Amino acid sequence: MHRTNSIDYGIVLWGSVELELDEGCKTVLQAGDVCIQRGTIHRWRALGDSPCRMIFILTEASPYVHDGKPLPQVGI
Repeated sequence: MHRTNSIDYGIVLWGSVELELDEGCKTVLQAGDVCIQRGTIHRWRALGDSPCRMIFILTEASPYVHDGKPLPQVGI
């Protein structure tokens, strides 16, 4: 699991991939799906025997502030 101080755009080009968030929520993304994240703790897991190809665009951003404190990067 990791978190970055950026705004992340992930686009599935082909195959399928599972996105898991820190609270255990899992979502399967297929070719053409887009995911946008900011400050979430997450992991990616390829599904099946076929490869999955994604493109990511990361845009610099200030750390997300929660309860007056910036969230730290995790697992980088």
